[in-house]
Amino acid sequence: MSHAWLAATILMMCPTWMWAQPRLAATVQPQPLGRSYFQLESVFLDGSDEFAEDGFRRPLFSGERLSDGKFSERLINFHYEYGVAERLTVVARLGYRFISFTYIDNLNPRLLPNERLFRVQVNGFDDSWLAARYALLYSGFKDEGVSVSTQLGVKFPTGDVTLRVPTGTGYLDFELRALIESRHKISNIPSYWILDAGYRVRGGEFGDQVPFRVEFGVAAAKELMLRASLNGVITLGEFQSPVGIIENFQRDRPIRLVGDESYLQLAIGFELFMSPTISLYLDYNNRAFGRTSISSNIVQFGFIVR
Repeated sequence: MSHAWLAATILMMCPTWMWAQPRLAATVQPQPLGRSYFQLESVFLDGSDEFAEDGFRRPLFSGERLSDGKFSERLINFHYEYGVAERLTVVARLGYRFISFTYIDNLNPRLLPNERLFRVQVNGFDDSWLAARYALLYSGFKDEGVSVSTQLGVKFPTGDVTLRVPTGTGYLDFELRALIESRHKISNIPSYWILDAGYRVRGGEFGDQVPFRVEFGVAAAKELMLRASLNGVITLGEFQSPVGIIENFQRDRPIRLVGDESYLQLAIGFELFMSPTISLYLDYNNRAFGRTSISSNIVQFGFIVR
């Protein structure tokens, strides 16, 4: 089987992927032919506020009946890329989620005061992504230059929708994404910027989304790259499946964490290169604005093997 035939087959069969967290792709450039890229990541999310439908921040699950809502999640992601042709890279991603919600039920007359605190804990696989990224223009892995790629992918419903907090949507999603990267020097210091935006067609009653990221990085030392970004998601439509607990609360109804939400995150972080093939990274994200979204602080760290 020739690389050209394989590239064409994958590009036709794999409309795109992208994860709603900021590190949506390992790089804009393709992976070298026959080379792999592994990334293992842990994500920690914690929050006690939410953004209402009108965009105002308020206590999580606030209302007449519920109060003192708290949310935490621990997510483990595995990201893999492989260069199947000179300009074509296959991308796969799978995650496992540990989710916890707590809240107080204020109005149920059958509950004693010490029985009003409730905790919901679930764990399960996240929805998974498979994609193909094709380099329209790339700098040939040089220190300076401009790269332009397009990424086409599909999200598979591997998350468990039967849990009290579903870890997926239960539907296929399709996405097309454009990525632009410029590597250059500022006063002889290596730096880069990335523009990343796409359109995600979601299945079922979920609204389509526009994910985006603007990132800038500068070398603080030969082995250390500092970075900052604005990243987020804009959901289109009527928000028929908002994130959180709906007003007509019933205890046996799901708490929606994967749903219709819009948000903007501010992020800072760094990547430390231990060797030419191994690096460690840490990113902190603050969800600054949103609509039907949990206002959470997000810490991501992991290691990369090229």
